[in-house]
Amino acid sequence: MELDIPQWTIPDSQMTGGAVGNAISPSNVVLSTGTVGIVGEEGGVLWITPPWVALVFVFVGLPMVGVSGYIFIGGGT
Repeated sequence: MELDIPQWTIPDSQMTGGAVGNAISPSNVVLSTGTVGIVGEEGGVLWITPPWVALVFVFVGLPMVGVSGYIFIGGGT
């Protein structure tokens, strides 16, 4: 069975999730704090990051979920 959805929905959803998840990746936080010279402040960076991630999720992730859900339930045919 083949889904009747635009091809862009799956890769766009994956890229959106990857980008949002990348912001709170501990390895990226360690790398970025070392790069800008604030080694030892990883906890502070991780503490202020979730509100920004939540904001991005609300304005980017939720619309993507809505579009995908609309298409998957048959509204986009």
